[in-house]
Amino acid sequence: MALVHFYQYSCELQIKHPHLAFRTANEPWMERWLTRYNKTKQVSEDGLPKWFYFYILPIRDPLTVTHHTDGDVELHPGTNRFIGRSLVGDEPWAPCRIVSIGRPWDRRISGIRHEQLISTADFEYTQPSDFYSNTDLQNWCFGSYAPTAKTWMEIPEQFARTVLGEWGGELVSYDGKTVNRVNTQASNIIRVHVKDHEGLFPAVQDLFGQLKHHVNWSLVESVDGV
Repeated sequence: MALVHFYQYSCELQIKHPHLAFRTANEPWMERWLTRYNKTKQVSEDGLPKWFYFYILPIRDPLTVTHHTDGDVELHPGTNRFIGRSLVGDEPWAPCRIVSIGRPWDRRISGIRHEQLISTADFEYTQPSDFYSNTDLQNWCFGSYAPTAKTWMEIPEQFARTVLGEWGGELVSYDGKTVNRVNTQASNIIRVHVKDHEGLFPAVQDLFGQLKHHVNWSLVESVDGV
């Protein structure tokens, strides 16, 4: 495994959906991200509570843009944060890092601004999975500036239960076969069907907009976020 030179930049990223920089910032990708499966094809996590979490709470840690050796520009980690915050619809600029592999960042892309080189380093690298298997590389890039709580998978649903109380939401897919939920223990359910909207994005906006009226904001203020 050869040493590869990495470049890290600070920048600002516009939280806008769809986004011109990313192949993943669109409705088909949202659909894939909404319900994720484990190796046995069982549902392992529901994306809707994660999106609601960042619809309500501001993004605390920088997102990550990875500039791969083939030129692809990928938003990861930070997809759930990006989607959740983009649903608010005000298109803010958020702190971000660019990790460019093997060459300096040499792009001019809409929705990314104020790039500034802050660090370089050499790591053994052959493929994207090395970001997780190589601890030094992980700590140098997103592990150092965007730590994720080990209990992250449970935090968004717990947050929804706390701030919504007896209220919850259901998003019914266009074909009616899939239902994603926010606050699964709620007794009062707001149900939104994708088929009644122009697309998945406005359907989720409608659901979250209705749920927002039932949020206990005094409890939200006590949450530090992740």
